[in-house]
Amino acid sequence: MGGYSVLGTFDRLISLIEKDEVDCVVLNTRIIDVDRLIELEAVCQQTGVSLLKLQINVKPFVVAS
Repeated sequence: MGGYSVLGTFDRLISLIEKDEVDCVVLNTRIIDVDRLIELEAVCQQTGVSLLKLQINVKPFVVAS
């Protein structure tokens, strides 16, 4: 994703966060199990890891008349 590694399973991600090997987690999907999201948010808060959501917007370009 944008030159950054995708590091495997959810359990692997939690393990990396808990071992202080991650500075930031960026979610790039709208589809995630609610229980996993709650767990991920809790682990990130406990360890001081930023949890971000990738959001891309496309808007019409309007030229002023």
